[in-house]
Amino acid sequence: MGTDSDSTIRAKADQQVQELDKKYPGFIQIKAMQGIKMSYSLQEILQQDPSELIRGIRTDDNNIISLNSFIYSLIQSNRGQRRAMLHSLLNMFDETGKATLSELIYMADNMAFLPYQVQDEPLYIIHQIDIIVSVSGSNILQSYKEVFFPGAADDDRAKLEDDDDEELNTLLERMPEDTTALPNLFMMSQGCILLLMLKQLYHFTDSKIHRYSPTEQAKVWDKPLNRKAKMTFNPSQAMDLVREGTHDLPQDDDTKTKLIQGYLDFKQLMLSIDPDDDDDIPPPPLSPVMAPQPLQARPLVARQHKVALKLANHKTQNQLPLLISPGMAIEIMVVKRWRYRKHHRH
Repeated sequence: MGTDSDSTIRAKADQQVQELDKKYPGFIQIKAMQGIKMSYSLQEILQQDPSELIRGIRTDDNNIISLNSFIYSLIQSNRGQRRAMLHSLLNMFDETGKATLSELIYMADNMAFLPYQVQDEPLYIIHQIDIIVSVSGSNILQSYKEVFFPGAADDDRAKLEDDDDEELNTLLERMPEDTTALPNLFMMSQGCILLLMLKQLYHFTDSKIHRYSPTEQAKVWDKPLNRKAKMTFNPSQAMDLVREGTHDLPQDDDTKTKLIQGYLDFKQLMLSIDPDDDDDIPPPPLSPVMAPQPLQARPLVARQHKVALKLANHKTQNQLPLLISPGMAIEIMVVKRWRYRKHHRH
């Protein structure tokens, strides 16, 4: 009820939540994500005009704030608790497509305008976005390849793509009769695009983003955050898709062209994230998480790197986090990203 449009109801709800937090420490953190999802359901009920999109923000004294800013403020001072909440929010953007695009816009709105106070908060989000987009984006592109080049092995598929240069007309000729997979992939790719828009909203330099590590001591990145005034978050493409929908799309040439162009644009976006001007891309180095080890640990790191090369071919990617360490997971991500760039650069 803390996201209700009525300020009186919001104030009463916030007061009750604050009393719960004082009486049962840690309870809010455990139930925070469940509460945010329920707040979206409440907005669906309160929505009077079906043509209006559900947004996760409101305007208060000419300032745009997150609907769930109060919940976040209760756990904000605890680094572990706030990261757990942000991590749960970001996990909704993976490629499994469990959340609707309307829900993702709502969650992105909230993350864009939460009341961050220190640099660690948005930098942690950016760090997680880079990992999610790299892994989920690569998986979505791989699914696209399987639609246009069915039955081909990875190496053969890469050769076909290089030969055809993946132009619009070429892909139109390869368009399968059953195109139901393409609208779904197109909608799934919007999650990555929303995250990349969110990343740009914070206006950090590439140098600071690269220097950030979530494992560093808290005081290193607990510097005050200076946010730009009058920020806006307007994911117009995603909002248009929610309004138009992708159900029962006509099987005409215009629709097919739009879907293929969406794939090509998404592919170029993924390649632009980490461009490389060299034609011959060297093998991936050890990731920063695993590289800076003591001298006596280096043989172990080398073995881990070899294992990562093998695990990068693992088909059941959703099971990997249960089997490996966080360092190994990032190492696998580095290997997979390098392989994709090697096979798909023009």
